[in-house]
Amino acid sequence: MYYEIKDKMKNIGQRNYWTLIIAVIIILLAPLPAIATTVFSDDTFDLDHYSIETFQSGGASINTSQTMSAGNSGAALQSIINVPSHSETFYTREYFLNTTFTYNPESQGAIESIDFKSDVYLEIQPGSLGVRAIGAVIFQNGNYYFYTKNTSPDNAVWQSANSEGLLATDFNLVTNLLTGEVDGNSHPDFTKGIIQFGTTIGSITTGTTAQDYDIRVDNISYVVNEVLSCGNVKPNLDIHMPSLNYQSPEGLQNLWADFEYYGQGSNGELLWKLKEYGVNQ
Repeated sequence: MYYEIKDKMKNIGQRNYWTLIIAVIIILLAPLPAIATTVFSDDTFDLDHYSIETFQSGGASINTSQTMSAGNSGAALQSIINVPSHSETFYTREYFLNTTFTYNPESQGAIESIDFKSDVYLEIQPGSLGVRAIGAVIFQNGNYYFYTKNTSPDNAVWQSANSEGLLATDFNLVTNLLTGEVDGNSHPDFTKGIIQFGTTIGSITTGTTAQDYDIRVDNISYVVNEVLSCGNVKPNLDIHMPSLNYQSPEGLQNLWADFEYYGQGSNGELLWKLKEYGVNQ
């Protein structure tokens, strides 16, 4: 949908004086969606805002807390894991869901994609790292879904991950909460069902020697890119626009607006007047 708009607005704060003359409207068969975003971020990790589930092979000591100074920088999530001597592969896994990182696609809009960022620190003694992965976690309808991104296996160094444009198919159903095994054919629903976001911490020890882990997470963020419906024209030529960018004196604002068909002007141009509007959050 293409719009050429002549703006005769005097003041956006006074809707009675806001009138837009739409000179040309060409409606194409292919809709042009508008994108809005919802941002969740945490750089302090107050554990009062998290629900935590912990799993382990048995016998390990896991001490999880909010460190006030060992983050990247400042406060962060920290888990000290002491794995005892063992004869088989030893697993630990913690799931952290931020109770304020909640999104409802049915009321807030279907999700087009998700951008994810996080910093992770991992130190292991004794030994060295084989692989390090930074994980994004979605919880929906009682199930966890993982997206993981491998980073360089440097010991005792902060690593950052930045993944943009993640689709539902990038998140896989966790089928084993201890080992983190996933089903690559099962994914969350980005159109319905409440979603919570969080992170995960885990260790996999393959030798028999006891090992100590210091794992920290900081500066996590999720940007939810939702798809808004495109504008539509009713049979009476009234127009609903879910997204319009307005360059106000205070800066760019994203608005929704309803326009009521006003008739024809003296030169035959089609006229609409603003009926109602609001700011997209």
